[in-house]
Amino acid sequence: MKEVNYSKVDNSEKKKKFYVIFMGLFIISIMVFSTIYYGLSDDTQSEVEYQGLKFIESSSGWMTYVNNNEKLVILSNPEDLDSVEFNEVDFDSMKSNSKIYVSFNPYDNSNNALYDLDRSGLLSMQIYVTCYEDNDKCSELPIKTCDDAVQGTGVVVIKLSNETKVSLNNNCLTIEGKDLLKIVDKFIVDQYGERF
Repeated sequence: MKEVNYSKVDNSEKKKKFYVIFMGLFIISIMVFSTIYYGLSDDTQSEVEYQGLKFIESSSGWMTYVNNNEKLVILSNPEDLDSVEFNEVDFDSMKSNSKIYVSFNPYDNSNNALYDLDRSGLLSMQIYVTCYEDNDKCSELPIKTCDDAVQGTGVVVIKLSNETKVSLNNNCLTIEGKDLLKIVDKFIVDQYGERF
């Protein structure tokens, strides 16, 4: 019969326990240091105050809270909006419309501006996407201009132009300029921030 050396078994068991405890402590320390690192890095998150609203940079844009903690996100950095100048417009009269035609030209590269306007919450009524002039990309869309604005039905025209201009006449909002995203974002923030 073979004799078992119990001192070797005890040493092997002790080594296993030591490695298990060591690895556990190592993993725990990595988790603790990661948490501390990420906690410290949140302090450096960009925060900008504009029009009385505090914006924080997020992965989806610049975020703030308005009207009973509703989240508002724009793509433009609020600090850049001061460079955009136009006469302020009060959009409140358009909110009573039951539907709004949003007219644009697909060649104007206004997708981001339209995206921010849509997710801003300003257009809470029935929205119809249209074009303000006929072209090959608008062959499937109706043509709507300010002439189509009537009581209960508004029109928002977003147009590429050399002159920056925002105006509201006869239930038609016109937003035009070279940097449509910044113009639309400033218009949105003006509607929620400290204004007039």
